Amino acid sequence: MSLSKKVVLLGGPAEHAEPLRDTLRVGVVQTVIKGNSWKQHGWRMDGEARTSTWQAIERAFQQFHVLDKPPEVVLLPEVSVPRSRIQRLKKMCAGLPCLAVVGLDFDISIAGQVANRAALMVPTRWPEEKPSGSCKVISIGKTYPSEEERTMLKDNKPKRRFAGDPTLWLFDADHLGRFGVCLCYDFMDVDRLPLYRGEIHHLFVLAYNRDVVAFDHLAESLCRTLYCNVVVCNTGFFGSSTAMTPYARHYRRPTYRIQGQHLETSQIISLPVKAIDNAQRTGDLADGYDELKALPPGLPRNIT
Repeated sequence: MSLSKKVVLLGGPAEHAEPLRDTLRVGVVQTVIKGNSWKQHGWRMDGEARTSTWQAIERAFQQFHVLDKPPEVVLLPEVSVPRSRIQRLKKMCAGLPCLAVVGLDFDISIAGQVANRAALMVPTRWPEEKPSGSCKVISIGKTYPSEEERTMLKDNKPKRRFAGDPTLWLFDADHLGRFGVCLCYDFMDVDRLPLYRGEIHHLFVLAYNRDVVAFDHLAESLCRTLYCNVVVCNTGFFGSSTAMTPYARHYRRPTYRIQGQHLETSQIISLPVKAIDNAQRTGDLADGYDELKALPPGLPRNIT
């Protein structure tokens, strides 16, 4: 499938943009949903899963609310948010306030198409750091179905078709940097990944992925070749959410990693923004404890 690139400016006009922050605070939330929660319920997660995952999301936001420095971006795994809770989640994001990139339960059309989508929730007053009344929502679709999704489609009666989104989404978040979003299996798309080179400071991956070792290796590789922060927010059913930054010292590179199955967690991590931008622009790799790796050969620079 041929991808079309779309860049969305989340803040105001570029000439009024704030300087990049030194760091970005990201809240990574793992909810736990069993792998068979959809198979018997017509592509909707079952009642137990809807209740447990929503309670986990509420607990995470309650923890974020009491912090002096809450996250500026919150990530929720692929297919983790019940569609009946979207409006409530918009209020929660607006009240924190934060940008949120969240995986939604499957979307089933009247025509029988199945889509796997995420939502980017942007408080209406953003980038002001004041609570808003609600959020505007940008829909981000998965391009390719995973093997398990293809099996579900094959076994489904009546027959359904996967509605892939051929868009490569890039978001300019003003002082927080520029980021890309992809859903699980799209992280393996060899045609997609080069399109991010020189375009982003952060790549956010929402996943429901059992092959956690492969995603760990891919995140470390891409943080070097794309030269950006790579954050994988995986379901707690399989665990191994991870964040990688292209630091020179190998022990610094994993900014965050949690291993183990059936783990509900919420954690705030800090990602460099200004240092990544400086390195991409000028080749300045900083020094000492925060020294970054050398730029990969031929890295373009397309961020204005």
